[in-house]
Order: sequence, then structure tokens, then C-alpha cells
Amino acid sequence: PVAGPEISPAADPIRLTSVPTGKLRGGGSAFVAWKLEGAAPEGLARVEWSADGGKTWSSAGEAPLAEGKLEWQLPARSAAACSVRLVAALKDGTSLETRSRDVFAIDADPPRISVGDLPEVTSAELELPIAVSDAGGSGVERVESFLRRAGGREWKPISSRVDWSASTLHLDLSSEDEGSYDLCLRVVDRLGNATADPQESEGHAGAETELAAGSGPVHFRLDRTPPVIAVRPAALDWVSGFVAEALVDVDWTDAVPPLVIEGLSAEGAWKETGRWASVPPDQNRFSFLVPAGTPEYSVRFAVSDPAG
Repeated sequence: PVAGPEISPAADPIRLTSVPTGKLRGGGSAFVAWKLEGAAPEGLARVEWSADGGKTWSSAGEAPLAEGKLEWQLPARSAAACSVRLVAALKDGTSLETRSRDVFAIDADPPRISVGDLPEVTSAELELPIAVSDAGGSGVERVESFLRRAGGREWKPISSRVDWSASTLHLDLSSEDEGSYDLCLRVVDRLGNATADPQESEGHAGAETELAAGSGPVHFRLDRTPPVIAVRPAALDWVSGFVAEALVDVDWTDAVPPLVIEGLSAEGAWKETGRWASVPPDQNRFSFLVPAGTPEYSVRFAVSDPAG
């Protein structure tokens, strides 16, 4: 707060021609300009700003009155309904004041993003439920994504392969190798306020804490190798119109039910004829009906892993 002598309102000799307006980024620059009418008096101009409707004023800086402008750095904290005034201390001891009727706001709050539940394993695409908020009110401009091998130190930007909305983020990971990964999301508002950049935070004390405050990181595994499945005919011949069997061996440490069976129709199309939603660990005999009047019939079995 600035204390000073009693100040009389300025008449026309000094007026503000440029003042901050709108919403400005905390820690950024603000600009004030003024104009002197008639002969330029000698003296000092002090620019002050208030964030409480003019009850208290803080100094933004000083400049020679004849210079006509001042640039100062805004505080790195959010404030609403701010205004500025110019206090001129003339050489003859006179003090003049002129105030701006325009108001501005300071936004120093980075937006926030939180990630919902995501699959532990995926094959090529990852869809994340997200929630994005911006307490400063400037609005979210973009979400940046960074990827690294699990436990690694180097983050790779992959934002060009990301689509996002207010509730969902979709990543194309088809060009990445199989393995475990860490994912970090960085959100930036329209003024440039942002959560921590993992490329800058990594290697510094408290880096993981900084990342966790904004976005994660979160972890997942890329798996494109299908589960192992083998099918063998049973000992008995198939008879049209009767139930037949096949021996199906599945690596259930990688695969997940259901186990699906498809039959080849007379038109040459595969059609699902049954599925097993749960399979006991020791079961490998599976029955199916051979259509009546069919001289030749083919079946196939399919199963997926958690990545699909």
C-alpha cells in the first residue's frame, strides 16, 4: 500500500490515454500511458493500482511525467475489478491525480485437469475420461500430452496425436512399441497459464509432486500380441444334425472371456453360433451343433486379451 500527501483531483492538464482492460495474465506486463495538455510540466508520475475498488492502492512504478508512459509487471496472483490511477508530483510541489474508470482482472490460476479410470492395457488407442476446470476464468486453450517409457526420464510430446473434449481425451498410440508407459497431461489456458511442463520439471526436486498437482502422470501398457489359442478336432467324427466337439486350448493368463464360436454358412460367411461368457480353468472341450443336411462344415473359435 502507498501512503502520500492529500491529493487534489486533476483538471485537464493530465489524462490517461491507455490503461489495462479485460483479463490479464498474472506475472505478465501491463501498460499505462498519459498525455499532458499544454506545456509539459516537470515532475514525477506515479502509477498506482487497486484491487479493492479504490480502498487501498499499491505502487506500479514511477516515471518522469514528460515520458508519458509506464510498463510494469503484474503480481502473480489473481484479482478482479482492478483499476489504476496516476498521481503526478509537480516540481512546484503540487500533486494531481487522475483515475481510470476502466477495470481489469488478473488471472494467475492455471487450469486443472483430472483423469478418470483408464484401462491398464490397450492395443493402439487410449480413451481417457477427463475433467477440465479453469478457476481463473480465461478458458482452456489446449491440452498437451507427453509420453515416456515407464520409469524413464525423457518425455516425448505427442500432442499432435491427441483429440480432446471437455470430458474425453483420445490418443492414437499406433506408432508406439509395445511396453509400459507413463502419460502426463498439461493444460494451458488462453492467457498462457499452465500446469507444470514435465520436460522442464523432470530432474528437479519435487518434480513428481508438481506433475501430480496438475495431471498425473498415469500409467498403462501397450499390448498388440494376441492371446494364444489352439483348436484340435475331437476323436469322434462330426455328424450333421448332431452335437460335435472340439478341443480348444487358450492361454487364460493373457486371454479373457468370452470365448466365441463362429460357423461357416453355405454362403461362405462366418456367423456367430455361440459364446461362453465364463470358462473354468480346466475346461477345454466345447460342444456345438452341426447343421442338418450339411456335407461339410467349418467352425472357428476366437478370444481376446484385455487390450482387445
